[in-house]
Amino acid sequence: MRVLHLVADGGPSAASKQLRWLTSTGLVESRVVAISAPCGQLTIKPDLARASRRLFDWPFVRRLRALVREFQPAVVHAWDIAPSAAAFWTRVAGHRGRLIVSCRRIAADQALLGPTLARRWGVRIDRVVVPAEPFADVLSSQFPGSAVTVVPDVLADETSTPALANLRQQLGLPESARLVFCAAPFDVTSALRDLIWSIDLLRVIRDDVHLALVGHGPWDSRLRHFSQTIGTGRNVHFLGRRDSLAPWLAQADIYAQPGYCFTPPLAMLEAIATGRPVIAADSPGIRQVVENETSARLIPWGDRAALAREINRLLDQPELARQLAATAKQRFPADHAPAQMRQAYEQLYAGIAQH
Repeated sequence: MRVLHLVADGGPSAASKQLRWLTSTGLVESRVVAISAPCGQLTIKPDLARASRRLFDWPFVRRLRALVREFQPAVVHAWDIAPSAAAFWTRVAGHRGRLIVSCRRIAADQALLGPTLARRWGVRIDRVVVPAEPFADVLSSQFPGSAVTVVPDVLADETSTPALANLRQQLGLPESARLVFCAAPFDVTSALRDLIWSIDLLRVIRDDVHLALVGHGPWDSRLRHFSQTIGTGRNVHFLGRRDSLAPWLAQADIYAQPGYCFTPPLAMLEAIATGRPVIAADSPGIRQVVENETSARLIPWGDRAALAREINRLLDQPELARQLAATAKQRFPADHAPAQMRQAYEQLYAGIAQH
C-alpha cells in the first residue's frame, strides 16, 4: 500500500517521532510532505516541503499535485494537523482516496470545524487515530461519520543516541543543582506558566532548583517574558526543540507535567522509561499510565502550590522518588512496544483498504 504522510514541518515532536518509526518499519510505501517550511532540526526528512511561508505557495502546490499523480497514494495520513487543514491539503493535492487524521491534541473549534469544512471541500475523513481511550471518547461525538481508532504511542529504542555532555555544565550550574525537566508545546493548554510559578515559589525555601523546558509554540516569547518578570530568569532554562529526550532526561531529578491531558504525553512516557519520577496534573491521559502515590505524584490541575510542594518533597526524599520511578517503570504498559504498534498500524491500513 502507498501512503502519503502530511506533517507540519518535520521538526521534533511526538507526531514526527511516531512517523519516523513507522516509515522505518517498511510496513507501507511512504512519501512524506511538510505543509510548513521546515526550520532548524528535523526529526523526519520530508520528500517534499514548502520553501516559503507565504499563505498560499503556488510552486509548492504544483509540486504536491505532481507528487500525488506520480505516487498515486491509496491513503493520505495527516499527523497532528488540524482536521480542517488535513482536509484542505488533501483537496489541494487532488487526492480522491482515503484520509486518516492522527490527533494528539485538538482545540474545540478545530474539532467542530474539521468535519464541516471537510464535507464542504468534498473530502471525507475516514479514520481518526488517537493515542488513548479518553481522547477517543472526546472525539467520537465530534466525528460521527468517522471511525475513531486508538493506537498508543510507540517508544522507539534510543540506546544508540549519543550521550549528551553534562547538562548542568552547559547551563552554567553547579553539580549540586537539582533539575526539573518538562517537554511540552508552548501554548495555553500545557500550563507551563504554573510550572514556572512553582519554581518561583520554591526559591523562597531553596535556591538549588532549576527548570529545563524543551519545546516551542505560540507562547514561547510570553513564557520567557513571564519568567523574567517574576524573577526566575536564572532558574528557568529554555532549551528549544529537541529530537531525542533520553540523554536529557537521564540528567534530570524530576519530570513534571502540569497540563491537563487526554492522552499520555510521549515525553512523560520516555521519562518513565528512563527511570525519572513523575509529578503531573491529575487528568484522564495521565491516569492511563500512572497511579497517584504508587507510581507518581498527581496534583489538582492548576494548583501551583501543590506542584511546588511535591517537587520539594521528592527532592528532599530521594528514596520516595526512586520508589515511584521504579514502580512506574515496572508497571509500564506493554502496548507501547514496537511489535504491538506495528500490528496496530497493519490492522489500521488493512481496514482502510477494505472499505
